[in-house]
Amino acid sequence: MTANPKLTIPDLSSSQVEHLLVGLADILIRLDADGRIVSVIDSAGITGGGECSWVGKTLAEIASVDSVGKIAKLMDADGATDGAAPWRHINLLTAAKKNIPILVKHFAVTTGKIQLRLVAGRDLRPLQQAQVKFQQAA
Repeated sequence: MTANPKLTIPDLSSSQVEHLLVGLADILIRLDADGRIVSVIDSAGITGGGECSWVGKTLAEIASVDSVGKIAKLMDADGATDGAAPWRHINLLTAAKKNIPILVKHFAVTTGKIQLRLVAGRDLRPLQQAQVKFQQAA
């Protein structure tokens, strides 16, 4: 018997989808059609409690200077390629102006008149800390 390579998912409510996505990412940022942040779900403490200050801003406005170009590529390419583009490393700034390294991917889904744009991210701080410990041990 050959397994079907396509994953089928039953109809889910918005809250069920949100629960599923939060389990897959450390941070979820919902964007409007203009690329402005509508809401943030931060399960890893990435924002340092400052997610409210991000609402209404673009990703470029809350990112470090070296990440602005990466964000432009992320928004241009990833949404248009149906999720096929690679994840990208960017640094977001907390309210205290602390750089937080995050691996992000942009997803855009359109159904009729509804367009959902999400940026899902994984916190890279644990990996960064492990690299520092490895370098200190060498």
